[in-house]
Amino acid sequence: MAAQKVILVVGAGRGIGANIGARFAREGYTACLVRRSDQKSLDQTVDLINKAGNGKAHGFLLDATQINQVNELVEKIETSIGPIDVCVYNLGANMGVRSLENTPPHIFEKAWKLGAYGGFLISRAVLPRMEMRQRGTFIFTGATAGLRGNEGQVAHSNGMFARRGMAMSLAHEFWPKGIHVAHVPVDGIVDAPDTLGKFFPELFEKAKAKNETIENIVKPQDVAETYWHLHSQSKGCWTFEMDLRPWK
Repeated sequence: MAAQKVILVVGAGRGIGANIGARFAREGYTACLVRRSDQKSLDQTVDLINKAGNGKAHGFLLDATQINQVNELVEKIETSIGPIDVCVYNLGANMGVRSLENTPPHIFEKAWKLGAYGGFLISRAVLPRMEMRQRGTFIFTGATAGLRGNEGQVAHSNGMFARRGMAMSLAHEFWPKGIHVAHVPVDGIVDAPDTLGKFFPELFEKAKAKNETIENIVKPQDVAETYWHLHSQSKGCWTFEMDLRPWK
């Protein structure tokens, strides 16, 4: 029996992460979805994917900044579910708009841990396994804060610039080994409860109540389609960085 195709999504909130899992599941993948918290929302996402009847889904709670938790989860997935063919590091690191004075050291450190350190730990656990198999795709989700340091984003930018630089370095190391490492900066607000709903709740609720399409908001299902495209690219025409933003 052929091994299951597995995608690991670290940061599987109700927006980009959940939609990536669902998109790959439609192609027959088993989606291993990871969140820091909110077991209820995670279970709902897993249930929706499983009921769709294409691929399968499993949910796990994980603190991606804890090395033992990361290593144990990756080992569990590889041994009990299947080899990880695709990994997405989609963990958010937005600490809100804060002046320098209102950015205490622990917030700055947290943004770096979520933005970069967690991705480093996931990379160390997953990429060597992909290297042994000489195949795989590893995609980092980026953000506006990783492209430019706007006012009030000193913590967020620190984590996301670090993520982008790490992705570049890993691409140079692992592309020649047959592993596609990519970085996708999402330069806009995402239409999801964990992003638009969190930072702009009034706009989110208004749009949902009227069933409106907000044209200058990024749709998570469109982001997921881009991730599938990146994974499907021929080795002779790989993309490292693909920035996504609404048309107006």
